[in-house]
Amino acid sequence: MDVSTVPLPKMDRGDEEVVLISRRFVGGKARQKAAVNAVSAYWRNLPLPSDFRSMNCFESVDGENVMTVVQWRGEDSWDRFFRSRRPFMIPGVETADDARRLRPELYRRYRGQVAEEEGEAVCVVVPTFDVDGPERQRRAVDTLLDGPLNARFPGLRAMHFLLSGDRAGC
Repeated sequence: MDVSTVPLPKMDRGDEEVVLISRRFVGGKARQKAAVNAVSAYWRNLPLPSDFRSMNCFESVDGENVMTVVQWRGEDSWDRFFRSRRPFMIPGVETADDARRLRPELYRRYRGQVAEEEGEAVCVVVPTFDVDGPERQRRAVDTLLDGPLNARFPGLRAMHFLLSGDRAGC
């Protein structure tokens, strides 16, 4: 995901309980820019409750997708907020039916590492994988962070592992 014009979300802020991620296929670089602008304008103009923490929008490098990451203090406040407004539709990309059925995927931050060295991030990599149940989610992350990802990698600024709210994936 390209982050050259977008500040990164602070994933280790400590005051967020849930992270909501939406992935949308937009089908091309021009539509991707328009989608990011539309999503950003939509969020910028909303009256946001005190439990809202941040919203970031990312573009895939191939021009095909947009990912929105929204941080909230609590799941209840997010759910009330989501249900209280009409679904947002990206003009020229989604239909009203698409927007009604789309709901962000809910995650909770589990573990991560932040590099001690300073530097600007130029890329965000978002791997996902399916596992069976909450215990296997934690075990998969623990195995990675306590094993091969325990070493410092040159250029790596941070890694954060989120566990899905449905307990099926990381």
